[in-house]
Amino acid sequence: MRKSVLVAAICGSATLLASCGSGMLGDRKRPDEFAVARQAPLVIPPDFAMRPPQPGAPRPQDAGGPAQQALDALFGG
Repeated sequence: MRKSVLVAAICGSATLLASCGSGMLGDRKRPDEFAVARQAPLVIPPDFAMRPPQPGAPRPQDAGGPAQQALDALFGG
């Protein structure tokens, strides 16, 4: 009984000690968090189809409330 406990303790110690070594799992490549480069911020390209508003022209937001816009969309204004 004492020999089996001693053998089990030695095998367990050897297993625990072997897991601390650099085996196949310990040698894998890990990313370096300090070597990561920052990306440039996104830039919205200019829209050349847009024209500046004409002086004195009504604003598109002032074409009535949502109810009037719905009626214009349904019945063609």
